[in-house]
Amino acid sequence: MYGSFQGEIFLAERSVGGNPVLPYESIGDANVFDVGNSVDKLTVKESISGFRKTAVSVITGQENTFTINFRDIKPINFAILALGLVIDVAGSTVTNEAFPTGLAVGDVLFLDKPGKVSAITLMDNTGSPVTLVLGTHFEHDGYGKIVIKSLGGLTQPLKASTYTVVAIQKVPIQIQSPPERALLFNGVNTAEFNSDGTFKRVRLIYYRIRFNPVETMNWIQESDALSLPVTGDILEDPTKIQSSTQSKVGELIYLDA
Repeated sequence: MYGSFQGEIFLAERSVGGNPVLPYESIGDANVFDVGNSVDKLTVKESISGFRKTAVSVITGQENTFTINFRDIKPINFAILALGLVIDVAGSTVTNEAFPTGLAVGDVLFLDKPGKVSAITLMDNTGSPVTLVLGTHFEHDGYGKIVIKSLGGLTQPLKASTYTVVAIQKVPIQIQSPPERALLFNGVNTAEFNSDGTFKRVRLIYYRIRFNPVETMNWIQESDALSLPVTGDILEDPTKIQSSTQSKVGELIYLDA
């Protein structure tokens, strides 16, 4: 059987007992999934022949690692890479948000509540507040970015008298240790076919893995789409009992044997 694989990678957080505590979730498109195995050895050289040949070689340890190149930057994936959590923030209406004093024409501000903004009203600080005119006194990109265009006749500090912001998701960065996960690769072998013309399928499962924080995030690209290579460790699952038919690391299942 030849092999040329594509497929989808799924992750699920593990419970203390070793089982997934949440349903598996796809990471989306990933164009690299490599698994490495390194060993530590104890070797003994013989001292008789004059050639110092290896007489004994004993494997004293094994280490399994993986590399995945994330191409889908959805919130749950970024949370994995940045040791964060996905937080749902409800939409709200904000009132009387003060701006800094001493603003000048051309200054850029960002509203305190991020998201898609509507019904925004800016006012100055006179006894009878003047309402700023969009396009005359300021520009707004619809997502909380304010550019001051004119301050003539206005008394600072200015304020956002009111605005409404829609619900968002955010990922606070580096707020937790990487949780243990189960990994499942649902793959197709594009080099082998079933009798009905479909690709033969395999399923690769690692029971217990842990991601390392991503080392580099290239947020500006000139040619290709963002891709984030991330590494991790494949660990033994202490809840599994190793035998001739059961591994403590994982298994490869030929679904179309």
